[in-house]
Amino acid sequence: MRAADPSIYNDIGIEYRKLRDYQAAIPLWHRAIAAGEDSAETYSHLANAYNLSKNPSEGLRWLRRVLERYPDSSQARQVREMMRTQEERL
Repeated sequence: MRAADPSIYNDIGIEYRKLRDYQAAIPLWHRAIAAGEDSAETYSHLANAYNLSKNPSEGLRWLRRVLERYPDSSQARQVREMMRTQEERL
């Protein structure tokens, strides 16, 4: 039996996010990462979901992970701004 493509979990998480069901989206993004979907985009989705579900400290942790693993990514600039905003809330 072939393992599911990890991007499937990412895509389903995005659909839940569109429905504003962050509690359903968060475990899907964790599952995507565990299955090998290691990307700045997936980490950013996870961070935003935590922020929107009122867990800013966990959101900040995932934003930091984007910068640690993908400092030169196109999302790094956006993440830096999001982190500044997030740190002001804490």
